Amino acid sequence: MKFSAYILLICTVALQACKTKELKYGFIRKKKTDSYRQIIDLKEGSLLVMLHSRQNQIDTLKNMERSEEAVSIQKKQSEKNKAIIKGFHKHFDFCPVYFFMNTQANDLIEKGADSVTFLNDSLKQDTSIRLTSKYFLVAEFGNMQMDTAKYYNGDRLSTQDTGAWRKPYYYSTSTFDYQAFIFESPQLVQLKSPFPYFVMITETERKILLLDSIVTKADRRLKYFYQKANEQILIKRFRPYFKDKIKISN
Repeated sequence: MKFSAYILLICTVALQACKTKELKYGFIRKKKTDSYRQIIDLKEGSLLVMLHSRQNQIDTLKNMERSEEAVSIQKKQSEKNKAIIKGFHKHFDFCPVYFFMNTQANDLIEKGADSVTFLNDSLKQDTSIRLTSKYFLVAEFGNMQMDTAKYYNGDRLSTQDTGAWRKPYYYSTSTFDYQAFIFESPQLVQLKSPFPYFVMITETERKILLLDSIVTKADRRLKYFYQKANEQILIKRFRPYFKDKIKISN
């Protein structure tokens, strides 16, 4: 009787281990499948780059009667934003790119891309610029968060710039808050691996000399991952999830 109970215990533990392993690999496969679909859809879609105005800081300085500092910050940010646009025109061709100001982030989240007025090369809102694709991802220069799949910690007002929209934040037992060029969902939720969702920034606030390098890296990594995704969806275990995309990879 004791021997039978022992065998039953071993079988139960083994079965539980198999289920745990199956769940683990199922989760990994889902992450890969989601990322492959994101990169393939992005190739056919568009990237919306969110530029920052630092308007909250500028308004605060003006209220403190520090107008010269406010003007200086506004000028530097404008120069940086124009440099970002120029960098994308020169070094990014993975998909069409559109630019908008972060003051419209809340409209994007709540109403969609049709509510956003995009910017021309002079940072002026231009109603003639229209998004030509339904699918899009968002990218911005900001703070990279920890693993978004495990550390969701609710929404709170964004403090990066205007404080005008609620953005998901994540927590971790370790500090992980680096400046990077980050890819996000249309709801401004940071993407996760295996999608190449960030390029680390090493230059200081005053230097944007490496901007061209950052944009080039982003473009190159997207192209590499796109090629890998197309190779993987032809493999038997991924093929059922991409029946509508097989033609793209041929």
